Amino acid sequence: MSEGRTGRPKGSKTRDRVVVDVRVSHCPTCQSTERAEYSDAPQRIDGDGISPEGRPYTAVLLRRTSCLNCGQYRVDRSYICELKSGDPVSPVDD
Repeated sequence: MSEGRTGRPKGSKTRDRVVVDVRVSHCPTCQSTERAEYSDAPQRIDGDGISPEGRPYTAVLLRRTSCLNCGQYRVDRSYICELKSGDPVSPVDD
């Protein structure tokens, strides 16, 4: 066994972490979350809008995959919100 101490160094502060809800990709046929690796290059579509969850986005990312459980092919769509240079950073009200 190691004789050295593990963990946070003495005197360092605990960081506050923001908890983020993540929507899990799942098969529309069998509801499985087991998927193959993404194939091909992701397709990015730039454009501003509001996602179905009600959050703003600046781009949509489309990635091809298939279900490992039933073999159903699908395209996973992700909404991305990136700050553009010069945009002020402001807190999000939830």
